[in-house]
Amino acid sequence: MFRALPFVYAAMSVSGAVTLLTSVAVGFAGVLGAGALSRPLLRSVTADPAPRPD
Repeated sequence: MFRALPFVYAAMSVSGAVTLLTSVAVGFAGVLGAGALSRPLLRSVTADPAPRPD
């Protein structure tokens, strides 16, 4: 919502479109990065799905 404010207060402009596209790209990169960083944890958790006697 915060990044969409330039579109609310002004007509469609190049700087607003660049801001929006940059925000979308950074968000997409963040999602991909979080997935890549969590992959080792997911592998270690799902490596042996047998219940452990605790």
